[in-house]
Amino acid sequence: MQKKEEIIVKQQEEQMSISSEKEDFTQEALIRAWNAYTQFATEKPVLQQTIQQCKPVLGTDYRIILAVYNSSQEEIMMNERIRIVNYLRKTLHNGSIDLDIRIYEAGESTKMLTKKELFIQMIGHNPNLKKLTKEFDLELS
Repeated sequence: MQKKEEIIVKQQEEQMSISSEKEDFTQEALIRAWNAYTQFATEKPVLQQTIQQCKPVLGTDYRIILAVYNSSQEEIMMNERIRIVNYLRKTLHNGSIDLDIRIYEAGESTKMLTKKELFIQMIGHNPNLKKLTKEFDLELS
């Protein structure tokens, strides 16, 4: 019975934080907000350490991908997920933010991509982007 009530409360918290704001933000702004969240994790040292070790990556449609190193970190982050998403939505003024948590796979690159590398990767997923850049004579800055 108590589990059901906790699930309902979590769902209500998540629904309350969804807003119509869709302000764009950069990877750098995401990292600043992410690092600032550690102030709420002072009572939870493992959570704080996970936030400091694992940096999120901004994906498409404001989906944030977080790769953690093991299943215990994944569980901790899943338990904190709603509060983190709510914080990021408020801080970055974007109600469309969502967080995907997964376990880091061996050989996976944790390197931050440059704009050009990210664009090349995006072209791999959607070749029409290359056509658009040529059609509108766009360049990466």
